[in-house]
Amino acid sequence: MTEVFRLTPEVGKRYKYAQATSRQGSYPTQKYFTTNELQYVGVFKEHLQYGYRDNAIHIGVFDNYGTEVRVNYSYDGNTCFIEIPQPRINSDIKLELIHTVKTRPIPKLRDIVMRTLSTEEVNYAMRLFN
Repeated sequence: MTEVFRLTPEVGKRYKYAQATSRQGSYPTQKYFTTNELQYVGVFKEHLQYGYRDNAIHIGVFDNYGTEVRVNYSYDGNTCFIEIPQPRINSDIKLELIHTVKTRPIPKLRDIVMRTLSTEEVNYAMRLFN
């Protein structure tokens, strides 16, 4: 059984999600647990609400490496999340990257070949800067 938390996700942070299957204690110190497998939903983007009060539908929108994931909040209040820390670079890989950058020769202007960009390359570059 895994402890999960009824929390409001923060924009830009990573989360796993599950529906709570059991509760322990009483409000305001109530704890939530799940026997379900936690599902990685990605980086929180926004919260959508349709309707008001008891008729409201709440949806959390997440970005899972380019795929939009929507989590529908349950009416019972069992929708729970766990915040996932930002991924860290392995120290061996970090040292290898530093070494590669330091030992790579700096290109000279005469070595750089100029060519005409395709329409796709120009459109891609424009999307990056907009």
